Amino acid sequence: MKLIEQISADIMSAYKSRNKVVKELLGVVKGAATKVNKEPEDGEVIATIKSMIKTHNKSMSGEKHEPVPTLTDEELEILNGYLPKQLSESEIRERVQQGIIETGSDNMGFIMGWFNKTYGQESDFDNAMVRDVIKKEL
Repeated sequence: MKLIEQISADIMSAYKSRNKVVKELLGVVKGAATKVNKEPEDGEVIATIKSMIKTHNKSMSGEKHEPVPTLTDEELEILNGYLPKQLSESEIRERVQQGIIETGSDNMGFIMGWFNKTYGQESDFDNAMVRDVIKKEL
């Protein structure tokens, strides 16, 4: 089942159980994800959710941004439930080492691009941590 289909099913379930918070939050996610493409791929939906969380984090840190309502802890927990598992530093290190071997490159930008292309859709990771691991491995 595609992620957008799961979100749609969860919206219906929240509607039936009268859970207004989940219904409205997932409605916003679905609306944003289907704005350009009516049947978005999982990666596009994940990018939408990450963008919402990133905007929230920026607003909480005081950075200037577009005026948007901040998310509650409950809403953040709901959104995080739709994201893939966060990779640990050791998992990132293993994958970076594999990438260096596979590509034969010692170019940090090239390895970073390979890593994002290879693992960006299936898992969640901190790009800063990936960058630091690549620096250490090169």
